[in-house]
Amino acid sequence: PGVIHTVLQDKQKNIWIGGKESGIFIYNPQNNHLRKIKINHDQGKNVIWSIYEDASGTIWVGTRLGLLRYNQDTGLLDPIEKLYNASDNPEHEILSILEDQEGNLWLGTRTEGLLLYKRQTNSYASYLKSEKESFYVTHIRSIFQYDEKTLFIGSDDGLYAFDIEHKITKRIDIPQLHFSLS
Repeated sequence: PGVIHTVLQDKQKNIWIGGKESGIFIYNPQNNHLRKIKINHDQGKNVIWSIYEDASGTIWVGTRLGLLRYNQDTGLLDPIEKLYNASDNPEHEILSILEDQEGNLWLGTRTEGLLLYKRQTNSYASYLKSEKESFYVTHIRSIFQYDEKTLFIGSDDGLYAFDIEHKITKRIDIPQLHFSLS
């Protein structure tokens, strides 16, 4: 598979492997079988940044071109409308994925801040992407739900706490001091 960016073991003990321009693979350790998963509407130049399994067992994939969902019926990865751009424009580049306690997906992006994807309505809202907001955060590589009201967000420029209820962001680290937390 080449350069590997992400690995996930699903509830069936399969190993999902995602990498740079090589696509996504599923390895079944029971029978030592590796197979490549096809992506609908993909030109073959996509980069797989993150693989996530939600509480219901659905596999979500964050890529350079946007968000994908694994379709167990077809065995393909399907793009999520409004959050995928097959034209090689990384406007919805998804680096990290987290399901919150209400079943919504929080998506860390390269340039569009933090997205809240509501699956029931197929809608999303964006936070931390506007310079009008208190923080403009890019390259969100990790998201962790600390408690029912707080997400920790790890990005190339630091660590943030995001209040889910009030949509308020607080920087946790001090940018001038390397390896410090305030």
